[in-house]
Amino acid sequence: MKPIRLHPRVYSDIDEALAYTRAQFGRGQVPIYARLIVEGRLTLRRHPTIGQLREDLGPGIRVFCIADARIKAPHGYIHKIHENGAVYVGRFVHLARYLPDLVPADF
Repeated sequence: MKPIRLHPRVYSDIDEALAYTRAQFGRGQVPIYARLIVEGRLTLRRHPTIGQLREDLGPGIRVFCIADARIKAPHGYIHKIHENGAVYVGRFVHLARYLPDLVPADF
């Protein structure tokens, strides 16, 4: 498995997604969605080239939608692979948003 690094913005992105989940779907859905978020990071560690290559966002940047057989999630990770092999996650975002505006300048 590859090491994974999270941009500082990712933590607040996840907090916002879980707050939205609670507000829209209730408290009981939060741990289910949180598990899906964590499983998505584990998938990135195992398969760093997963996700759609989005050169329009920057060189080597990919977007991976978290989902499983039961849940079609509208969120995903914006990530790329660094020269040292580590997976660097720049954002965790709702995929209906305009992604070019969401890529961190220091990504």
